[in-house]
Amino acid sequence: MTVKRAALAALFLSLVVAMASLPASADPLFTTLGPLNSFDATGGWSVSGPGDFGGVVEGNLFTLTSAATVSDAVLALGNVFGSDSPVDVYIESDNGGSPDSVLASLTQVGTIPPFLIDDELLGSGLITFTCSGVACDLAAGNYWLVAVETDPSTLQSWDFIYNDATAPLAQGNSAIPTGLTVIPDSAEEAFQIDGSPVATPEPSSFLLLGSGLLGLAGLVKRRLTA
Repeated sequence: MTVKRAALAALFLSLVVAMASLPASADPLFTTLGPLNSFDATGGWSVSGPGDFGGVVEGNLFTLTSAATVSDAVLALGNVFGSDSPVDVYIESDNGGSPDSVLASLTQVGTIPPFLIDDELLGSGLITFTCSGVACDLAAGNYWLVAVETDPSTLQSWDFIYNDATAPLAQGNSAIPTGLTVIPDSAEEAFQIDGSPVATPEPSSFLLLGSGLLGLAGLVKRRLTA
């Protein structure tokens, strides 16, 4: 192998090692779902349109242990009354344990199934809400997942987690996603945050990348002075 080929091979190997530290696919970053994505379909908190239903808004706290790019949120939802109007879902910042401002807006995929079928068979399902753009790149820390129904004639259920554990819950009204009030020790709702952690290359990767670049620089210098 010539000196030129050796230098290019070293550079290529350095780039491959550095790229290997990047996430390849979305994984659960935070979840309250039980085994096999289970949840309690027998009850939940209301997410309702304004008007007669009061426009009840629900928010749940979640934590990212490291910086990550959020790809989607999955919520356990059932349509109690009204049309299959989509739900608006937001990721909001945390300010001292309370929701603060909207950071990202998520888009519903598919429709929400009935909460009850023939008043006997339990319904509900896991509905995906996708996140796109730079707003989905989040640092490590606490955030809130907030659900809003804007159709005045529709009432949804955000179902409880499978073991009905408690956690801080944020609620509001008039279908406004901000200015929510935190209620401690409330039944937590079932959801999952998916995405890819932002990986930092290992120090050895930086050293290998540096050695490849230095080798290439040396080759260029020799060619210029030849």
